[in-house]
Amino acid sequence: MDYKNQYESKLVSADEAVKVVKSGDVVHYGEFMMASHVLDAALAKRKDELEGVNIRTVTCPFPPQTVVNDPERKHFIYNDWHFQWG
Repeated sequence: MDYKNQYESKLVSADEAVKVVKSGDVVHYGEFMMASHVLDAALAKRKDELEGVNIRTVTCPFPPQTVVNDPERKHFIYNDWHFQWG
């Protein structure tokens, strides 16, 4: 089996990857440096399509665009189990 080709066939853009997120889903960003600012920005672009997406992380090292773009928390419910943004 050619693992490199199999891996490359599964690669998608961040915008494509976040299309699987639905309203009401729980999304875990990972912990500390495993959180992806690229995926967060792509998810933030979908703000008007989604409601009640619960985002969980531990010590996110950047200001999440899902928080910056949704200050009223109508679309994203952001839970950082160490820091609080916004």
